[in-house]
Amino acid sequence: MKKRFILYSMTVAVMMLAGCGDESTSGVIPVCGNGLLEDGEKCDDGNMKSGDGCSSHCVVEEGWECPKAGKKCEKSDEPFTETSVCGNKKVEKNELCDDGNTKNGDGCSSECQIEDEWECPPTGGACTPKPKCGDGKVDKGEKCDDNNTEPNDGCSADCQIEPGWKCPVEGQPCAS
Repeated sequence: MKKRFILYSMTVAVMMLAGCGDESTSGVIPVCGNGLLEDGEKCDDGNMKSGDGCSSHCVVEEGWECPKAGKKCEKSDEPFTETSVCGNKKVEKNELCDDGNTKNGDGCSSECQIEDEWECPPTGGACTPKPKCGDGKVDKGEKCDDNNTEPNDGCSADCQIEPGWKCPVEGQPCAS
């Protein structure tokens, strides 16, 4: 129990520092591997291992059943019958995203997998580009963004205002 709490606490802290994670409608950030079935998860067996019935993305793996969150999954004697349809705006089976189409390049691939540098809602819908320091937009977790990641110009490489500087205009150079 203590290890799970520490893992959960560390995961939440890292996600908060990185500005990642989608908040559910309940205001709780879903965390795969914490043993709790949360928004967007199809299973959660309390670990982040694939191959044990519940994947590292909290999706039930083919040939397994995961009847209770926080417990081990069980091999299924029944043929795997859950079907998924990529492109129906619902995250199902082994999909990690579903934006309502099967086009590549919009965050959710034609196989309903999240593309690099994108974030997608865990239950389906349009994906958005991940916030990126140096793009000229002040995103969540950033204090400034002067359109570069050069240090010592007022806005650090991780988009934080450097001591002795002010960055009043988004996307513009900072002033000392």
